[in-house]
Amino acid sequence: MPAIDPEYLPLNEAARLLCRSRAGLYLLAADGRLAFAKIGGRTVVSVKSVRAMLKSAEPYAPATHRTAAATRARVARATTSSTL
Repeated sequence: MPAIDPEYLPLNEAARLLCRSRAGLYLLAADGRLAFAKIGGRTVVSVKSVRAMLKSAEPYAPATHRTAAATRARVARATTSSTL
């Protein structure tokens, strides 16, 4: 018997695949980035919309700018060392 490719995933499975919480999935659905459906009273996520999100992922690039906290720490160290 051939395997059936599901059109929908349970919320927990979609959350695991996208590394998001269930609440995060609802936020993505509110933004129109995920498609939900109700089947037998259960909320499920469209596999098509999950695949689209995964395909639209941008490559990771480390930040090239300093964060505000790092800048404050650097300034504090420079100020402390120059007053000694």
